[in-house]
Amino acid sequence: MTGRLLLDGGIPPSEVAGFGRPRIELGIGDSESGRIRSDGTFTIADVPRDEYWVRVVNLPANWYLKDVRSTEADLMRAPLIVSNNAIRLEVVVSRNTGRLEGIVIDQRQQPVEAVEVTLIPDQPRERHELYRKAQTDNTGHFVIDELAPGDYKVFAWEDIEPFSYFDPAVLKKHEQSGTNVRVGEASSSIVTVRLIPLVN
Repeated sequence: MTGRLLLDGGIPPSEVAGFGRPRIELGIGDSESGRIRSDGTFTIADVPRDEYWVRVVNLPANWYLKDVRSTEADLMRAPLIVSNNAIRLEVVVSRNTGRLEGIVIDQRQQPVEAVEVTLIPDQPRERHELYRKAQTDNTGHFVIDELAPGDYKVFAWEDIEPFSYFDPAVLKKHEQSGTNVRVGEASSSIVTVRLIPLVN
């Protein structure tokens, strides 16, 4: 597998001071990864046949993965399918992250302090690196910075088993209770989120 990473606008990483040395990873928690050279090119050898979600790790602050493509597919919305064929990837990253702030209110329209807010991408839900969390302050306010632009749902559960929202079956039960939000490039969004009460 070979490819090239470019910054938004077609600029190679070597032209941005302090950009560092990010790495291409396939999936989450696996060992198949490739160091990105200063000209943006990378190679990953001996990749087992499987399906992978392509990620870029060790990006500088405020940068996000904007686009990943092969000759066959848009890999932002579908996994990379590895077979016996050689693969060429085109990867684009951008520094135009977004910001989300808001307030969590209960059924009495009162702000709720010290509750966890979970931001989950609409599609594809398999991109777990896009899931983000924050906690409300004593006024019910929260802020989540450095977000990849896109469509999300915001959930604020009164109580939920930690990380159970990664299970599609669990999330499906609460889907209608989430608050839709769109995060734009280099923009700030504001949202009011209703607390999802504990069901005994």
